[in-house]
Amino acid sequence: MNKKQENITWFNTWSETYDRYIFRRLLWYWQDKTIAEIPKQAKDILEIGCGTGIGTEKVAQQCRHSKITAIDLSQRMVQKARQRLRKYKTVRIRTADVEQLPFKQEFDAVFTTEAFHHFSEPKKAVKEMARVTKKNGTIIITDINIPPLFIANILFRLEPGFVHLYSKREMKELFSAARIQGIKQKRTGLLALMTKGKKE
Repeated sequence: MNKKQENITWFNTWSETYDRYIFRRLLWYWQDKTIAEIPKQAKDILEIGCGTGIGTEKVAQQCRHSKITAIDLSQRMVQKARQRLRKYKTVRIRTADVEQLPFKQEFDAVFTTEAFHHFSEPKKAVKEMARVTKKNGTIIITDINIPPLFIANILFRLEPGFVHLYSKREMKELFSAARIQGIKQKRTGLLALMTKGKKE
């Protein structure tokens, strides 16, 4: 089973209890910090790896005049997110792969939280995120970053579908390769790193 299929199987199974674990509160904190970085004037927003839609709902509540698209690789997660967000007319949710996004250059902001370490082709994923972002649009990736990374990368192999935890330098290189400029990085709490930039 390849990493992509492993992720689909794992998150489909986990969807039933995904929001019950206490560590989810840590993810919600990262989501809050990431969503706060989305420009207020963004009219079209894309969330990648939306899970059960908790972060998506926060965006819908805070960006009431924006159109929000949320995707996830797990069909069961998408079902959960659709149930949660069915009352929001500005939100569309679909099953899609970050490495083959079914969109044109249409978003003012693209973001993902706590999912990037599951992406099997990170360079391709960032390039796809940049491709669907409008000129001068914002791209934000927030993901786990627990130093020392060489130890964390060994321990996280126990997580199904895990690929890699990325250093600040690695994230900068991925952004630069996708022609994303004005790169800024900061820690989000003790255990995560946020990388933000603008599409050329």
